[in-house]
Amino acid sequence: MRLYKALYLLVVIACSCLAATVDSVDLSSNFVFFERSTSQSDTEAVYWIRGFNLIPRLTGDAFLLAPGLGDSPIRFRFSEGMPARREGTAARFTLNEFSGSSSSWRRGIGIWQSVQYQSVRPGVDLEFSVRRDLRGVDMTATIAPGTQPEAHYLEVDANTRISLGNDVADLMQTFASIRLAGASAYQMQGGQKVVIAAQFRVLSSGRLSIQPGEYNKSLPLYLTALVSLQPIGI
Repeated sequence: MRLYKALYLLVVIACSCLAATVDSVDLSSNFVFFERSTSQSDTEAVYWIRGFNLIPRLTGDAFLLAPGLGDSPIRFRFSEGMPARREGTAARFTLNEFSGSSSSWRRGIGIWQSVQYQSVRPGVDLEFSVRRDLRGVDMTATIAPGTQPEAHYLEVDANTRISLGNDVADLMQTFASIRLAGASAYQMQGGQKVVIAAQFRVLSSGRLSIQPGEYNKSLPLYLTALVSLQPIGI
């Protein structure tokens, strides 16, 4: 009888350990997610975008990427203020980080598949969401009826040049770059997704937008692009 009780206890302990770890992953796992920043050294970052060699960041009003630790980042701003933001769909995992001494280990960190910014400019909401192919992050702007598409634009620093190519827009500095690709637009009409032709357009010095073709101005308009984090070579 004592042997049976001992075996039963071992099974209960094993099941408890499994229950504690089945929904957690290690930082080395090969997928992309958003993590709320708790960095004391980088007070500007609000979210880290994990899953890439260089870790992109979202601030209160911009997307930025630094080529190396301590290097000046390349960025594009999507808002002139600090819009309200919220996490989208939670990932089905929590995050465990076991780096450095055991006193700095972190367990059960919440992670998300998307981050939404509300009213980045009048009539414009913006969402960043992960891609399973690890090429980058999808950026989708929702343009309210009555708002011009040009209300959604990305603004770069004076030392960043914009180069338009075949369905791409490269934001480039000497040692860093961000590529936007696959400009597209669509609307939902009668429950169906209607695709609209679109292209990148430089509005003025340092400002980039997505210009759609003809669309129904009485319905919301969605402008999308991939923020690619693959090296493009300068």
